Amino acid sequence: MHHPSFTTPLALPLLITLIACGPDITFDEQARDDLESYSNTTTPDSSNGDASRLDALGHGAWDAVVGRYVIGDCFDYDALAASSEGQALLQLYVEQLGRVDLTSDMTRDERFALWVNAYNAMTVTGVLSERALDPAFRVDRDDFSFFKQARYNVGGMVLALDQMEHGVLRMDPDHPTVQQLDDGLKAQVSDEAARIATLDPRLHFAVNCASASCPPLRAAAYRGADLETQLSEQTTRFLDDPGRGAGPEGISMLFTWFEGDFLAEAPIPDFIGAYRTDGLNGVDTSRALPYDWSLNAYDPANPACSP
Repeated sequence: MHHPSFTTPLALPLLITLIACGPDITFDEQARDDLESYSNTTTPDSSNGDASRLDALGHGAWDAVVGRYVIGDCFDYDALAASSEGQALLQLYVEQLGRVDLTSDMTRDERFALWVNAYNAMTVTGVLSERALDPAFRVDRDDFSFFKQARYNVGGMVLALDQMEHGVLRMDPDHPTVQQLDDGLKAQVSDEAARIATLDPRLHFAVNCASASCPPLRAAAYRGADLETQLSEQTTRFLDDPGRGAGPEGISMLFTWFEGDFLAEAPIPDFIGAYRTDGLNGVDTSRALPYDWSLNAYDPANPACSP
């Protein structure tokens, strides 16, 4: 199956064309204002030393996308696919990710937030591409090949979603997808992991795998200055959900798959008790909840999609 590439930056004339298309009834007025504002402020300028730094954008385009299309625990892929402004905002952010200067002076939390946002934005981009070919697409198709395809550009590194998650955010150089990289790219991934330096298991509640049992996509971008609060909120939100996070029927499979990540911080019951609103009250930590890989697409009949 041919997969469209998202590694080529969006040309400015195309952005101008999209902006000039007039009102789009599928997207609100504020988003059109955002599109015009961000496209005017993030055009590459060789005379501006900060032109390639994502903090010049401040993740605002991604903020606008998730602010509009995250509905409850779901994402409205159909509405985004029908909106020229929405797609332009997403492509603008993807293009900015491709030319971000990873050698720039970012704090650890800013870098962590950058990679979480990149993972989530690229996941949405990939799902849109796949659904354009097959509306019944699910991420578990073909042995989860969706996560293994190196087609996403962050700072000049073309990576797969698995390589972003495991190589950079989880800092696991031995993960099979990281081992597949050529030596040069492997070194770059290792450098990024070294700059993040500290594994935070709450990342598993921040990255979204576009599936029903995944922790929900946050309706706002992650930012370095707010990262601690945002990660804690996402962790609590997920663990308070008895059907996906933690409850009388068991706990998320995330605690099985990434057991070592959590144990590096605390025993899993202690971790859950620290972040869940009711602590361990009513939680059976001896069982794992089934994991539903169906797409997290918006469906008004699904209670999880209630705003």
